[in-house]
Amino acid sequence: MIKKSLSLNAILNAMRSVLNMLFPLITYPYITAVLSVEELGKYNFSLSIVNYFALIAGLGVSSYAIREGARIREDGRALADFANQMLEINLISMLTAYILLFCVLGTSNTLAPYKELILFLSVQMLFTTIGVEWIYSIFEEYQYITIRSILFKVASIILLFVLVRKEGDVFQYAGVVMFATTGSNILDAFFARKYFHFSFVNLKKLKKHICPIMILFASNIAVMVYVYSDTTMLGLMTDDYTVGIYAVSSKVYSMMKSVLSAVLVVSIPRLANLYGAQKMSEFRDIVQNITDTITLLLVPSVVGLILQSKSIILFISNEKYLQATSSLSILSVALVVCMYGWIFNQCILLPAQKENVILEATIISAVANVLLNFILIRIWKENATAFTTLVAEGIMLGICGWKSREICRVKVFNKNLLTVCVGTAAVVGICFVVRMAEFQSTVELLISVVLSGIGYFMVLIVLKNENVLKLMKRLLKIKT
Repeated sequence: MIKKSLSLNAILNAMRSVLNMLFPLITYPYITAVLSVEELGKYNFSLSIVNYFALIAGLGVSSYAIREGARIREDGRALADFANQMLEINLISMLTAYILLFCVLGTSNTLAPYKELILFLSVQMLFTTIGVEWIYSIFEEYQYITIRSILFKVASIILLFVLVRKEGDVFQYAGVVMFATTGSNILDAFFARKYFHFSFVNLKKLKKHICPIMILFASNIAVMVYVYSDTTMLGLMTDDYTVGIYAVSSKVYSMMKSVLSAVLVVSIPRLANLYGAQKMSEFRDIVQNITDTITLLLVPSVVGLILQSKSIILFISNEKYLQATSSLSILSVALVVCMYGWIFNQCILLPAQKENVILEATIISAVANVLLNFILIRIWKENATAFTTLVAEGIMLGICGWKSREICRVKVFNKNLLTVCVGTAAVVGICFVVRMAEFQSTVELLISVVLSGIGYFMVLIVLKNENVLKLMKRLLKIKT
């Protein structure tokens, strides 16, 4: 197999994540203007319910398949047999999820007003299962993934403005979002034949995979609890308006997390392959490089989010959602904790087959999150859910960081961080100068982002930040 560039994969996946971020940035101002706050809250509450069953449908197969498939990807026959086993397990879990969903909707009076929307959104479980996107991650086919994402996102934006025209068009909005996020799974299913042709295998072959998959599944459940329980508990303990407010701040948080995590996601197959081959020196070098890159992108991004929180809320929505500013600031801090936690659990513990440690950390985090939500939501509402997310991510970081030290020690406090902090100070100064000019909020945001980005990287170049200098050398080689 041709060894693909990890840097190129990171750039391609970052492009895909940026595209995923641009989609709501383009569509959210329109949606918040067309749909009411209550309708947006209803959609997000319904989606949070579907996500619990989507978790059952996924079962942790994707993470396990990527990790184990990366170890045997040079052996075509073994990989094809393995892929059939993974898809069969996934199909069984998907059918189980649908049966449970129908049972819950048939017996719950609380969910009755949301029943039709929940059923409509549940179609994503089918598409995600048959899409087998994990096979493309195993082979690091991020060019294909990026191109097809661009095509479906562009088509979805057009459909949004055509189909969603007035209050009450919640189902049309849900359909467009599903088309954007899972429609490409149909293409994935078709082109997956390049790697394997599906056929049912003997159930006995599946037994050896069940235990590790169930551990990853349990970890995913715990993560889901502290990610989606916020919206669910807000919906049950407050009202659709509060859910709609929190939906805006959590949307920004999710978008930023998606973009930043692109650097991590593409590294997992490579790290699993290196750990399996016991190439620990190269493994540690890649982990450290990922850490430095995340630091370089994360610190100025979070500071910028906090400084421009009001302008960002106005940019993606309108004045009705300004209450979301405070929860966005809290979630911005949570973003720092989350990303460093991901380095430990996804880049070190997962390739090292320490899923039991990840399970322990996520269960503790989820329990703390739910308990704090019960206590604080009625007092602080959406700010409480943002705060409990910060606490949960902090617990995750602490446990995974401590358990990872025996495998790979990560240096965060180094010269890279020093140059990043100096560059971030320049970002703060630029943002305050632009604010003094008293531009309209959107103009202020755009000018601040452009000037801060330029100023930040100029400072890093002057201070000879190694990551930036390496990137410049690679770009120069591409041009020549």
